[in-house]
Amino acid sequence: MGDGVKFTKSERGNLPELEIRWDWNIRRIQSLRVLRMTASGKSADIQVVQKSQRWDDKYDSYKEIEETNTFERVRMNKVESLIRSAERNNQLA
Repeated sequence: MGDGVKFTKSERGNLPELEIRWDWNIRRIQSLRVLRMTASGKSADIQVVQKSQRWDDKYDSYKEIEETNTFERVRMNKVESLIRSAERNNQLA
């Protein structure tokens, strides 16, 4: 459904987070893309790219990586809220 939205770090150095379900939040969102919407437009399947860290034994430190995940039936009002919040905080790339 398009290229999606890319986010930048806030003044405090944080990337935004999104509430996927009432008890499940995902953090450090670098980009978000809507893959498919329901007929009513209330929910959507989304693809999220997150910044993450993995331990690297070779260098004895954490290494920054990008993880791509797909989530089904996420409420669009939560996605819209994330975008409004990012816009308010100047986090849209």
